[in-house]
Amino acid sequence: MSENQLLATRDGFAAGLVKAAQVNPNIMALSADLSDSLKLADFKKQFPSQYVECGVAEQNMIGVAAGLSLLGKIPFATSFASFNPARNFDQIRNIAYSNLNLKIVGGHAGLVTGEDGAIHQALEDLSLMISLPNMRLVSPADAKQAKLATLALAKDLGPSYLRLSRLAVADLELSLKNLINKREDSNKFSLDKAQVLTSGKDLTIVVSGTIAHQAVQACFELQQLGIRAELINLISLKPLDLESILLSCQKTQALLIISEEQLGSGFNAYLAQQLLNNLGEKNSKPLLTEFVAVNNTFGESGTAQQLLSKYHLDSQAILNKTLLLLKKKRKLLSI
Repeated sequence: MSENQLLATRDGFAAGLVKAAQVNPNIMALSADLSDSLKLADFKKQFPSQYVECGVAEQNMIGVAAGLSLLGKIPFATSFASFNPARNFDQIRNIAYSNLNLKIVGGHAGLVTGEDGAIHQALEDLSLMISLPNMRLVSPADAKQAKLATLALAKDLGPSYLRLSRLAVADLELSLKNLINKREDSNKFSLDKAQVLTSGKDLTIVVSGTIAHQAVQACFELQQLGIRAELINLISLKPLDLESILLSCQKTQALLIISEEQLGSGFNAYLAQQLLNNLGEKNSKPLLTEFVAVNNTFGESGTAQQLLSKYHLDSQAILNKTLLLLKKKRKLLSI
């Protein structure tokens, strides 16, 4: 996997799953007739007895995966996020209740599914999955993170949701080379710890998934304006490394939450609630907060850049929202 190559997180997942199966024969892959879209060709070729094609039947797929889990297998149940978890949430809820060791993989998540259109754009998947007790949520920013996350989840006990994108992106570390205040330890991978990608005192930006690349570009443009943002990338959305975010927010007093999902639900609402519950105990200073997310609308067909621009998720939208947030901060501090 070359650092200079543009790859989607689904590519990293597929590579990680093959590597996990090479050392653990209990690893299994299940597909709902979308093995090509989840890049499972190599897995099927190398481990045919560890692959189950369930057909266009996501609900049944979770039932099969549950049975395999009870037999001691480690199943990765894969489909588009618009079907998995959206179509089979009833079955997934029972999985979480039983706390089974089962991994749900939602591909083509978020807005940037290209020309597939609104029906295949999963903007509500995090809202569903973050509500479930016992469920771990993971959203990698690039193929390397997706591979490492897959390997980690293969060893992690309990149910989890891995959110993947179709969009091919650069290695996040390469994108960070444009940032003069890059953190030296930002390349360390951990499911449980947030990545503090850049240090800053003016505001905190929290992001996850491939949209992190838009945030990196926005931070570079902010630096040209003399603004230092502390950029935090979350690989694990739940459990949440709240401590790292709280420490940053106490310093900056301004927070921008970026998520490729519907506004007011899912991860952005979950993080805001966690901050409300915890910030007051440790910090008497106010925290100004803004959001970048899809604002109560469905998507449509289009290229990734067209969609990011129209729905205000691109680097320019992040830059604009940041400048608005800092204007509010200056006004508050002047009172």
